[in-house]
This record gives sequence, C-alpha cells and structure tokens, in this order.
Amino acid sequence: MEEPDLRAVWQQGHALNKEVPSVAQTAQQHRKRSLNLVEHIKSTARREHRIFLIAAAPGAILLLFTGHYLWAVGLLVFIGLNIWKYEAEMHLFNRIRPEENTLDYLKAVSRLLRQFMRNYRIGILIFIPLVVLGSIFFGQWWVSGDLRTDLWQQPAIWLLLVLGIVAGILFSRWWLRFWVHTFYGSKLQEIEEIIRDLSDSK
Repeated sequence: MEEPDLRAVWQQGHALNKEVPSVAQTAQQHRKRSLNLVEHIKSTARREHRIFLIAAAPGAILLLFTGHYLWAVGLLVFIGLNIWKYEAEMHLFNRIRPEENTLDYLKAVSRLLRQFMRNYRIGILIFIPLVVLGSIFFGQWWVSGDLRTDLWQQPAIWLLLVLGIVAGILFSRWWLRFWVHTFYGSKLQEIEEIIRDLSDSK
C-alpha cells in the first residue's frame, strides 16, 4: 500500500488554515467596518447641517432687512435650536469610545442612531411649515418689494398656506422614506447586522 505524502497533507491543511480568518481578524474587520459606518453618518449629518444653515440664513437676513424683527428673532431662535441639537448629537457620537469593546460601542451607536432618526423626523415636520411661510414672505417681497401684514387678511393667502403645509407634509413623508430610511435606516441595519455577528461569535 502506498504511504500517504505527509508533507503534501500538511501543506494542504496549512493552506486551508490560511484561508479561514481567525477570530481576531474577523473582529478587526467588524471594527473597521463599524468605524467607517459611523464616520459616514457623521459626515452626512454635518453636510445636511451646513445646507440647512445656508438655506435659513438668507431668510433671517431678509426679515431683518425689511424690519420684521419678531419673525427674524423667531427664525434665529429656530436656527439656534437646530445648531444646539446638532452639536448635542455630535457630542454624544464623539463620547462613544471606539477603543472600548466593539460590541458595546456598536450597541451605543445603534441606540444613538435610532434617537437621531426620531429627532430627524420631528425636525422635518417642524421645518416644512416654516419653509412654506418663508416662501410666502419671500414671494411677497419679490413681487411688491415689501412685507405687508395686511396680506394675511386675505382668505387666498390662508388657503395657499394650508395647501403649502399639506404639500410640505406629504413631501416630508416621501423625503423621510426616500432619504432617512434609505440612508440612515440602511446604516442602522448594517450596524445591527455586525452586532448580531459579534454576538453569535461569542
């Protein structure tokens, strides 16, 4: 009977062992993937925040320029609250230390991302009526060169306001499905998938 080639068997087994990733390598891959996900979420939130400031600042300047200080103060307060909300959320993200246990880190990120998505929905539903009001004010200023309060005594303006808010809410529902669930929801799903993988490997 022909003796087996022990060297060939050993080399074959050694090659198979190389192909199978170790637990440490798998954990490192999960860690790198999770950090990339969190950084992507943070960079997207920063970009959205800048777009909001760029869109809202001209409205506040226009209201101040035309002497409507009460509306301007209201818009500035809303902008300030939005800045505070953004800074608070980024502070919470930065407080989570990735140097600690990867599983605990991802669980904390998952909880925070769920809270972020909930606040995002509320913010959109508040922001849309303000956009409608701002559009009406800007349209009035663009046509007549002034902002008159007697304009609000006309029923057509109130009808336009109601229709604009309804259209804005419908748009916001579509936007929430299209963007929030597509981007943030998919990232949350990826994070929870990594959490399940890490939990199963324990």
